[in-house]
Amino acid sequence: MGNAAEMVRIGLALDFIGALDLAAIRIWGMPNKPGCWATFEPSPQLVESKLDPINFETFWLKPSHAQLVHSLCRAPADHHEGADTDPKVLRDHIVNTAAHLGAPFRSTAEVVAVAYAAVDQILAHVETQRLNGGLAQVNAAYKLYRQQQAAKNERAIPYSAHLHAFTKQLVTMAARTAEVI
Repeated sequence: MGNAAEMVRIGLALDFIGALDLAAIRIWGMPNKPGCWATFEPSPQLVESKLDPINFETFWLKPSHAQLVHSLCRAPADHHEGADTDPKVLRDHIVNTAAHLGAPFRSTAEVVAVAYAAVDQILAHVETQRLNGGLAQVNAAYKLYRQQQAAKNERAIPYSAHLHAFTKQLVTMAARTAEVI
């Protein structure tokens, strides 16, 4: 896969993850300092912070499960109060609490793997449909759009951007119906 195609794939995987109905519990700590704390993120982003705190681990759960597990497991938000908490101990506490509550979770690596698998399947489907003439409605919509832009004496976006927007819609719909957990 070329660099541009890989960038599209990565972007679509991020779109997929962003559209999932999941929340996150993250275990954070400070570099070269003992202690850690947990945060609840109802709309998590995949991109990790590059600031001072280090993300030791992220757990992806259904939002109601994440909120409950976090409320039962969080280390103090004040970094000084959590100074004695070992990240591995907090991790085990979160895992055990989730198991006790019957709250399944996934790691970031698992969520990313599901996203890439879904994106690869959608990209293959779109390419097959493109080659077999299965995108007639998409092509007709683009043709109508170009005619409307020409009538307004405005520039149209390239077909590749139109096809990308269509593919992104498929990825978002797939994420909303995906059973990741």
